[in-house]
Amino acid sequence: NNTQTQCSTVNNTQTQCSTVNNTQTQCSTVNNTQTQCSTESKVDHVCHQLRHILTKMDSAKYFLSIITTYIRKTIPELDTALMEINKLRSNPDYAQSSTDEALKYILYLVDVNDLYNVALGTYDFNLVILVAEKSQKDPKEYLPFLNKLRKLETNYQKFHIDKQLKRFRKALTHMNHCNEGHHDEFIDFIKQNKLFRDASQLLEGELRKEAASLYGSSLLADHHYEEAGIVFSSIGMYTEALDCHQQAGDWTQVMTMAHQLNYDTRTLLELTHRAAVYLKQQSMFLEAGRFLYEYGTDPEDAVEMFVDGHLWNEALRLIYKHGRIDMIETHVRPAVKDAYSAMMSNLECIREKFIRQRDRLTVVREIKEREKMELMEMEQDGVGMNCDVFSDTSSLQGDSVCSQSSSQFSKTSGKSSKNRRKAQRKKYSLKEGSRFEDIGLLDSLKGLVDNVDKLRDEIGLLLRALVVSAMTPEGRTLQETYTTLLSTVILSISNIWLPGSVVVAMKDDDKEQIFGPDATVNSIVSSMQSSTIPNMSILNQIDDVDPALFIPPRLSKSNRWKMDVLST
Repeated sequence: NNTQTQCSTVNNTQTQCSTVNNTQTQCSTVNNTQTQCSTESKVDHVCHQLRHILTKMDSAKYFLSIITTYIRKTIPELDTALMEINKLRSNPDYAQSSTDEALKYILYLVDVNDLYNVALGTYDFNLVILVAEKSQKDPKEYLPFLNKLRKLETNYQKFHIDKQLKRFRKALTHMNHCNEGHHDEFIDFIKQNKLFRDASQLLEGELRKEAASLYGSSLLADHHYEEAGIVFSSIGMYTEALDCHQQAGDWTQVMTMAHQLNYDTRTLLELTHRAAVYLKQQSMFLEAGRFLYEYGTDPEDAVEMFVDGHLWNEALRLIYKHGRIDMIETHVRPAVKDAYSAMMSNLECIREKFIRQRDRLTVVREIKEREKMELMEMEQDGVGMNCDVFSDTSSLQGDSVCSQSSSQFSKTSGKSSKNRRKAQRKKYSLKEGSRFEDIGLLDSLKGLVDNVDKLRDEIGLLLRALVVSAMTPEGRTLQETYTTLLSTVILSISNIWLPGSVVVAMKDDDKEQIFGPDATVNSIVSSMQSSTIPNMSILNQIDDVDPALFIPPRLSKSNRWKMDVLST
């Protein structure tokens, strides 16, 4: 097993072989190589080196040993060994080792049926008969089969041999060179062995086209619609390809196939509207609008789609391109006004909910802190403190949170991830007075903050649409309202995500390492969960809580959404 020892053995092989004249002893040495070497690369390396040295010394004298190096490889090269033996019949240099002796020797090392199949795979019938005779096989078993094969055309013969040996890819390559008249047989062979992919890659001409058709049908049956469409289109079956791409929802390819099929204008228009309906259902308004504009007959349809998706710039671009200024009044202004009303209502709802939950979280924390102090006083008075009661009243107090009992943990760990999430949502409910109300409030507030931050781009586009639509006062009101909400959220973050509720007496160096300027949410969570930090956070003491929940959200600092023209 020692590499250095093996290399030394190989380097000394020539010296050792020259002192060992007994061929049987040398063969035994090579046979033992596989037992002595433990890894694939080592075995093959030793066999290769031995074969190289023995061939240079005297290939005739050491012929059996050379054959053994082929057989003892991790993946035996039986076909090469047989071809080497086959050379004995025409090469006078191999007189010392007869063909009979070599075959008897190789049959001692290899199963007779395996060797027979290998010989058959060389397509050399003389070699096959030679192996069969030395293996003491009954001639009635193999001669009729071999005689039948001899009568076949060469490539058709090789096809049948590889089919017999289950070398299907090789069998497919022979099909290309066979005479006509075997088409149905070949197709049945492909179907029976499900060689659709290989056949579509290896075959040529009409056979390939039919094989590809079968492959496409197989992909379609397995619901691989996109790939099925590609396969069908590669062989000119555009109707089938169109249906597959339609099922895959790839309407770009659907229209490509429609043009390949030379569909008339009416049919193309029907496909266009079907594509627009599908894309709209997927909230892909930009793609839907572009389809309507490119393949439709009226740009107004595309403008309506863009307006529905609040893609104001796209809508205005088409309006001005086609000189349809009237559509600003008929389409854009009403939609922008509705979007403004909906956004103002949404912002007010978020503001009220945020302030209500923020204030409630402060109250809950005060209650828990007061209960905590009462329990500590009871402990000092000698009354005793129940760990379970204490854990009920301090879910977010990092100084002394009691861990959950092992029985609770085992029950939770046995649930599926889906059930755990469902149980977690129920466990950390917003119901007043619930055990983990504070965590539920924290989770909800984090979602609200993220939602407010994500509105920047949408509000920025709406502000510009309001100005273009001559609704500047509404735009100013919206900008001021959102600015106020952002300020409220930013000023509240430090009071919601208290340092003491996240990190327990963490050292300054650890804080800098975790919360430094280059930190990300993932790196913070990873560091806080790491056992290398001596002072851990509360999140290691509460089961089934997302660690990111305890990390203050980072809002974007970009003000590109704002418009100076709307500033006061």
